[in-house]
Amino acid sequence: KYHHSMKKIISLSLSLPFYFLILTLVSLSAGTTLAQTNRPTLVGTWEGSTAIGTDAMKIAFTFVVEDGEYTATLTNRNEGVYGMPVKTLTLRGLNLEMRLPDIGVDFFGRLRLNDAGDTVLRIDGDWFKRSEMTPVVLLLVAE
Repeated sequence: KYHHSMKKIISLSLSLPFYFLILTLVSLSAGTTLAQTNRPTLVGTWEGSTAIGTDAMKIAFTFVVEDGEYTATLTNRNEGVYGMPVKTLTLRGLNLEMRLPDIGVDFFGRLRLNDAGDTVLRIDGDWFKRSEMTPVVLLLVAE
């Protein structure tokens, strides 16, 4: 009987840390999911005007979420570009980096949020086409 009681105590003492670990992991994963859903979204079409040399142009990036990750396409009617996939899209905090090597374009921007920090108001960025750079402000297009 003593041996059986000790076995229960040992079993219980080994299982308490295990249960604590499981509860901790569940609460951490729930917090991560909640934090991700509270992040401001980029989903939609963001448009801005810029000029390279004497050529004024209107550019637009359309963002969607696929498999939990942002993807984007570029439309630049002035150059006949419609829905070209962005090859590389990186969002670190409020910093956005997009690359379209097929047409020699890089975009580096910063998300500007409202005072509450829950809505992106605009994206301030720099549009690089080959060796030329021009600033551009992207605004969300009402759909």
